[in-house]
Amino acid sequence: MKHSNTYNRELNKFCYIPFHGFCIDPQGWLTMCCMDPRGEYGMKNKKNEYFPRIYKKPHIDDIEDLEKWWVETYEDVWQKYFENEQHNITPCIKCFNKDYTYITSKKRTVKESYQSNLESGKIKWEFDFINPKVRWLEFTTSNICNQMCVMCSGRCSTKWLDFDKDFGHEKMKLQKLSDSAIDKIKKLIPDLSTIVVKGGEPLADMANMKLLEYASEVNPDIEIKMTTNLQGLTKKQIKIFKKFKQLTFNVSVDGTYDIYNWIRGGDFNKAVNNMKMVYEETGHKIATGTTVSIYNFFNLEDILDYFHDKDYIRWMHYYNLVNWPDWCSIFYVPDHIIRPYLEKYKNFKFKYPHSNGGNIATISGRVNKEITLRAEKYTNQMNDIRKSNILDYVPKLKELFNY
Repeated sequence: MKHSNTYNRELNKFCYIPFHGFCIDPQGWLTMCCMDPRGEYGMKNKKNEYFPRIYKKPHIDDIEDLEKWWVETYEDVWQKYFENEQHNITPCIKCFNKDYTYITSKKRTVKESYQSNLESGKIKWEFDFINPKVRWLEFTTSNICNQMCVMCSGRCSTKWLDFDKDFGHEKMKLQKLSDSAIDKIKKLIPDLSTIVVKGGEPLADMANMKLLEYASEVNPDIEIKMTTNLQGLTKKQIKIFKKFKQLTFNVSVDGTYDIYNWIRGGDFNKAVNNMKMVYEETGHKIATGTTVSIYNFFNLEDILDYFHDKDYIRWMHYYNLVNWPDWCSIFYVPDHIIRPYLEKYKNFKFKYPHSNGGNIATISGRVNKEITLRAEKYTNQMNDIRKSNILDYVPKLKELFNY
């Protein structure tokens, strides 16, 4: 492999993920990152040029040594970066395409986070060209979850399994990594710098907690990042988390009070109380993450107003925009309905300095009557499941459905 230590680390050209590790999804497929599309198909870049996958995704049960697989497979990926051809790598094309639009890419958010940690001295640039080692690992051990969020499906939540068909989703089933797969992950943990845990709901699957307990024993300096709804937090889990020096909970908060409860099928007050408990018990502040849909877009300010001055909050994110299911997406709300809100949201970064909405204020809506009709249909179905009416909490939806 040819290489140079002077490769481009500019925000729009560089991604840390391929040089540090990889992802494992709940089905057990090894992927470059969470943006790696399902299947083996290639992708088109902004010039409409097609590029096949740079490597075939293997299953973790078919790989004996994860680190050996990573080094042997990713040499081709690294070479593309050194040749400044990373924008033509499938799946990297997906993030580079997003950088040309209003959507904040995974590459950009990881780069900003990583750069901040580099500058603060929390982590070091650790890529060794002679003896590369996996330093960063993102995994999802299962689709076990304790919430049924309206914008989700059985692919990521077992709560959805009995309802997927009713909402036009692919029928799914319980998905879990095998015991041998968990053992393979354990072998990497002593040398890792960062673990990113996702779900499902990480706190609802004991496999996650066993891995984290092991990490706390053999590598307490490791950085732990977890995306969680924090609904099922226990005192036993808190004891494990207290052992880590670097810990970030990115708590999913898609509204306040009734809107949160309707969107997520959870308990807003319980989530808030557990955030406070995490901060009081571990000393680590919370980051909130909002997935923006038609059900909370008109009330984003309520979330920021509630959390912006809380001592247990470190950061508030609201740049994750729903693309699928399309009937949940604000991309199909007529522009004249969303435009006044977008103008207001342009000032959020000044009003709420500890927030990040990416480029949300630059989007534009478009009319699709078929999608709007499905949105109304599935909203009514979810109202029946929740036993409450979201239109009572978000009256602006009436304008959308009547348009």
